[in-house]
Amino acid sequence: MESDAHQVTKEDFRLLNNAVWTPDGDYLIARKHFTSGRSLGAGEMWMYHITGGSGLQLTKRKNDQQDVNEPYASPDGKYLYFCEDVYPGGYFQYNKDPNSQIYQVRRYDMETGEVSGVTGGPGGACRPDYFK
Repeated sequence: MESDAHQVTKEDFRLLNNAVWTPDGDYLIARKHFTSGRSLGAGEMWMYHITGGSGLQLTKRKNDQQDVNEPYASPDGKYLYFCEDVYPGGYFQYNKDPNSQIYQVRRYDMETGEVSGVTGGPGGACRPDYFK
């Protein structure tokens, strides 16, 4: 166990989970969890420097019910991949059509901040990972 362990975030209310390190080891990227009166919640991707602080918001939740999850930093550090609920309607639904697109792997460009879809079509996608 490291003797220099320390708190990395100054978050005092929201839950942070699914944290991953950037390839340079200087930052953690995590899903910040937001809840509303009814839903299981939604998330945003936030980045925190290893020295600590309040963090940098990378993505903005589109509503209080559709979620993002499972961040993955590309080995070259240029992109952050994550999955997002893109099902139409703008709210969480238990009875989704499994033959339409539900989750999509999305890519955040660390230089420009642009978010784009990587997967698409019927079904869904989750747990983005690097392929060679």
